[in-house]
Amino acid sequence: MADYVYQMTHKYRDKSRMDAAEDWLRANARGTWAFEFLGVSSEYDDKLDSAATVYHVRYKFERGDEIQRFRDEYLTGRPAGAARPTLTQNKPKKGLFSRLFG
Repeated sequence: MADYVYQMTHKYRDKSRMDAAEDWLRANARGTWAFEFLGVSSEYDDKLDSAATVYHVRYKFERGDEIQRFRDEYLTGRPAGAARPTLTQNKPKKGLFSRLFG
C-alpha cells in the first residue's frame, strides 16, 4: 500500500460533484490516490435560507504535484498549465530622450 503524505478535506453541497471529482481523479491523476468519505452534515445555507446537506471527503495523494493539480484544475477551475499570478515590479517608463539616446 502506498504512503499517502498529502491530504486535504473538502466539502461538497451535492453528491454529483463528489462523484465528478472521483471521475476527474481516475482520468487525470498519474500517481496513487485515494479518497475517504467522512460523513454528511447539515449546515445553514444563506442562499437557500435553510439547512443544506454537506458531504465531507478526505483526499489522499502520494505526490505533492497531484494534490496541487487537483486543487488548481478541478476545485478552482483553473485550466491546465495556467500561470499563477505573480507580483511584478513596475518599471519606470522611458521618456523620449532616453529612448533615442539609451
